[in-house]
Amino acid sequence: MSGFISLDNAKFQLRLEADDTSQDVYLADLIATAGKRIEKKTGFVCPQRIDEAFVFDGFEKELRLPLRPVDPDSIAIAYIDSSGETSSFADFRVFVRNGYTRIAPAFGKCWPATWCAPAVVTVTADVGFVDEDDAAIPDDLKHAARLMLGSWYENREEAVFGSARSLPDGAAALLEDERSRRV
Repeated sequence: MSGFISLDNAKFQLRLEADDTSQDVYLADLIATAGKRIEKKTGFVCPQRIDEAFVFDGFEKELRLPLRPVDPDSIAIAYIDSSGETSSFADFRVFVRNGYTRIAPAFGKCWPATWCAPAVVTVTADVGFVDEDDAAIPDDLKHAARLMLGSWYENREEAVFGSARSLPDGAAALLEDERSRRV
């Protein structure tokens, strides 16, 4: 699994015969590229990545994970304590604000002291949709992927006369709401 839509869905979008495999490698590359573009613009991840590591320079009021969705049960926190030893921290709570998973100390708890250096806190978590058939994937992301795929398939060269856009208008509009939510 490499993107927000399946190969069959891509062929349907492009009106290609489902049993024609002559362009499958090219289409898979386009699907993956659209997926990466969507991830970069919105933080949504497909396919799921297990034990993704997020590194922070220390504990803040809350730690915001930049990718989504996040399996809250998979979150683990490791840090370098003030004596230079690696420790784990389990007294945290997880919540979602503006579509992003955030982590804060449990009520009545505080973050522990860390070593005074960069990259001393590491959060690992499973992120992303399981696969392109995941019903939780927002329809606008799937449609944006189809629009990108269609535009790139029909316009295989870098420059298209009369157009200087990097994304099709429809795809850009679908992703803009998610991009504006990135803080």
